[in-house]
Amino acid sequence: MTCPFQIAMSVAVTLCVCACGGGSSQATGATHAALPSRPVELTLRTPDGQFLDLGDLRGQPTILFLFATFDALSQAAFHPVASFHRLHPEAHVVGLAAQPDGEELVAAYTEAMHVSFTVAYDPDNTVARGISGLGPIEAVPMFIALDENGYVVHEHVGYASEGQLERMLLIAEHMPIPSGPPAEDAPEASAPPSP
Repeated sequence: MTCPFQIAMSVAVTLCVCACGGGSSQATGATHAALPSRPVELTLRTPDGQFLDLGDLRGQPTILFLFATFDALSQAAFHPVASFHRLHPEAHVVGLAAQPDGEELVAAYTEAMHVSFTVAYDPDNTVARGISGLGPIEAVPMFIALDENGYVVHEHVGYASEGQLERMLLIAEHMPIPSGPPAEDAPEASAPPSP
């Protein structure tokens, strides 16, 4: 005999599994959202007050790492991103706080995390509200690959291993992708921050 508690738990687990972000339409954890059809135009600000225009990064592929300072999975993702950054100087790596209070938290957070790559926030909060040139943000962490012309060519929602980041770089460089599953799959992404 099945008790009501077991039925309720089964339904809850099924709903959680079906509703989790990070679903994959490709082996690399691609999102289901349509990619923007023009180069991304977005001006960010670094903790030291400097402006960073994504258009200025054209000429080399860029990996955007969208995170939230309060999110544990985003914190875990910093390690593979830092390793990837050290191994791939041919690509820009930009951490972007995708949360409304980024200006207040990013400086202390990046110092505490000992971040080696560029970290910025969106001073207009268009990213957190889903109305920037990046489009809607499904969840954090989220990774967006821009090719050398600034076009979004791939998105990944959830934790990304160093191997998955390398695959994203190959996509951004318009190179063939090795067959086989991405390395080191990890937990799904957290719900996006509220603007």
